[in-house]
Formats: sequence, structure tokens, C-alpha cells
Amino acid sequence: MNEPLIENPHFPILLVDDEVRTLQTYEMLLKKEGFNNVALLTSGQAAVDFFKEKKVSLIILDLGMRGISGQELLEKLSSGYPEVPIIVATAFNDVSIVVECMKKGAYDYLVKPIERTRFIITIRNALKLRALENENIRLQNSLLEGCVENLPLYQKIITDSESMFSIFRYVDSISVTSQPVLITGETGTGKELIAEAVHKASGRKGQFVSINVAGLDDTTFSDTLFGHRAGAYTGAHEARKGLVENASGGTLFLDEIGDLKDSSQVKLLRLMQENEYYTLGSDTPAKASARIVTASNKNLAEMKDNGTFRKDLYYRLNKHHIHLPPLRERTSDIAPLVNFFIEKSSKELGVSIPKVPDGLTELLREYSFPGNIRELEGIIFDAISSPPFGKIMLNYFQNYSTSSRANLSETFPDNQNLYSNIAKIEDAENMLIEKAMDVTGGNLTHAARKLGISRSTLYRKISRKN
Repeated sequence: MNEPLIENPHFPILLVDDEVRTLQTYEMLLKKEGFNNVALLTSGQAAVDFFKEKKVSLIILDLGMRGISGQELLEKLSSGYPEVPIIVATAFNDVSIVVECMKKGAYDYLVKPIERTRFIITIRNALKLRALENENIRLQNSLLEGCVENLPLYQKIITDSESMFSIFRYVDSISVTSQPVLITGETGTGKELIAEAVHKASGRKGQFVSINVAGLDDTTFSDTLFGHRAGAYTGAHEARKGLVENASGGTLFLDEIGDLKDSSQVKLLRLMQENEYYTLGSDTPAKASARIVTASNKNLAEMKDNGTFRKDLYYRLNKHHIHLPPLRERTSDIAPLVNFFIEKSSKELGVSIPKVPDGLTELLREYSFPGNIRELEGIIFDAISSPPFGKIMLNYFQNYSTSSRANLSETFPDNQNLYSNIAKIEDAENMLIEKAMDVTGGNLTHAARKLGISRSTLYRKISRKN
């Protein structure tokens, strides 16, 4: 079973050997395994010059070269570029030479003729190690500096929330890897926008290709992802590429992964394990080089535990996990989102941008937004298109403030006893808060949700009361 492929790294795999036939053999083997970003050099001096002009992901170095020897080059490169793994590949099977090379900074030492499987595994492991080290460095830097490294990549995401900026920093840190990413969050929180940001931050040269897999039967799933050859089935008159091929060297985003049929889960698991797939109607496997990013509004960890989602697939998908908080937990985003959607809706409706009425943001912060950002966009559009057309009237939004509290009678069925000794509105509010905190075991987030207010508002009311 193959490990996840780190294919076509940003910088080339550099092969240095004065035997041209050996270089061609290495290159053919690497390309067969999906590594297409390869550079060939026949001398140590050429390698030194190459490093002055370009960056390198990995070096495979022969020791017995004319001119600058392999050992001299090893020492020079490992001291000057310690972040680059160097694999020594040579016919010298001498323990003392092995020890000397490892002391000088070699990642590994392979004796020619090199067994094919070991050759590929060693390269993959070296690339994975470098990716992990880079990821750790970037994560440490983002935490220490507290800033987003590539902020322009996130311009589609309207936010003023520190929780979202933390997610941006995490995306920056994992962009250097090819590992899968799982994005979770309620409907309408912007999971596809984050998936696009993951793709852009990665710098991958291929396309960002997305599909919602909910409702796809197994045959449609296979045909959509893997494509088919002409004549593969009745009606398949022409060959068609699948999305895996379209996303080659890029990112394949599978939305609503929690709704994927069990039989399709098996096929996706094989794709991720073996990094290859079969086009319908073909007996020859094709290599996959797309990074897999998935999203779900369901609790996949719970589904994994109760047997409704495959455990092995869950752990494959969950190499990196991003959870998007709902809008009610980042109410600082409501004001900039309202302004953004007012401008966007006005353009779509062909009207001048209306004035935002005083108190609108505060009123909306009291609403729970079960549909999150998507719901807010719909509310703003409807408000501008409702009479009086092109205006925003505060009374339009009163229903949303009321509806957020509509479930109180269900939450507190004993409300007749609850209100029996109330003298003031403030007393009623305090008793509702006490009841909500009691019902939820003191959990502020859950209590706020039941009361139809934001967590920060509930905290402020409790603090004022105390």
C-alpha cells in the first residue's frame, strides 16, 4: 500500500551523476511514479551553479564523480543548504564511507544497483520530512508573529474575526504539504471559500476543481471522478476525462463528503491510498496528483464512531482539520458582511447603495442565523428588494429578532411557574438566563443558542448581573 504521494514539489528533485544513462533511468522511474519536476546534472560544479540560481526540494547525489567529488559536494551543499535533504546513491558499499556521509549531513545512503521500491520510498520519506519541517516552521512563525502571511489570498472572505484570522494562519502553515484537508462547519459558513484559499496558498499549478458529492450514486460518482473511455457503457460514445484528471497538479474539492455512499467511500479510499485510479472501461491504472480537500456540515467523527462513515477513510481525510465557527459565534463579522451584501445586492438590483439604518447591526447580532452567512446574504437581498424598493427599513428585520426567541416555550415548558414571581422585565431576563444556564449545565455557548442571543451578549448580561 503506497503512502500519500508528495508529487511535483514546488522545487525540482535534483539528480547529480556523471553517468547519463543512470540519470535517465532515475528520471524515468520518478516520472513513472508521478514525480515530474526533475532536473538532471552531470557534474558537481553544475550542481553548485544550479543552487545559485534556483531552489531545490531534494538531491540524489553520486559520490564517484570527476571534478568536484560527491563527498566534497555533499559537505558544501549540506552546510550551505541544510534544509534540503541529500540522498547519496553510489556503488561504494563501505561502512566507513556511509558513516562519513551521514556525519556530513546525508539524509540516507543507497548502494547501487538500487532496488526500485526502496528508491521511491526513500525519496517520499525525505520529501515528507522536509514538508513537515517547513510546516512546523511556518506554524511557529505565524503563532509568534500573530499575522497572516498571505492575506490577499483571503480577500473573498469578509471577516473581522480573530477566530477566522487564526484559520488563515493555519491554512498558511499547511499550504506546503500535499496532505488532505477536512473542512467542517455548519451550512453557509464558507467552507468552499476556505477550500479555494487552501488551493491558492499551496501555489499548486493545477486547477481548483470542486463538486458536491451529495446524492451521487456509485456509478455517477465513478464516472464523474474517474471519467470513461469511449464504449465503456451504453451511451458512452466519446471518452470523457474525470475530475481527478482535470485537477491534476491542483486541488480536488469534494463537498458534502458526509453524504457519500459507502461503495463510493471505498473507491475514494483506494484513490487516496494508492494514488491511482481506473478510468471506466480501462484496465490500466492512471496516476493521481491532485490534493484532496473535503468538506461536510455533518459530525464525521460521530459518524465514524457509529459506523455510518468509514473509519479508514475518515483518518485519511483528516490529516489536517479546519473547523469554521458559525456566524453567531463571530458576531464581529456581521457589520462588515452587512455592508458587503448591501453593496453586492444593490449592484445586482441596479439601485443606489442604501443607508444602513441605526441599530441594524445590534439587532442582527441577537439573531442566531441557522443558515449563517448564506442566510444573511439572502436577508439583505430580500430587504432591499422589498417595498420600499431599494431601501433598507429597520422594521423589516424585527421578525428575525423575534424568531430567534420563538423556541423559548419549547426550551422552558414550565414557563408559567418561571414567571409567577416576576415584578420587572429585568427579573424575567435574569430568570431566563438562570434557567438556560441550568438546562445546559453552565455552557455559555449552548445557553446563548437556546436564548437566541450571541455568546458575547450572554456573557455581558451575566457580568452585569453579577
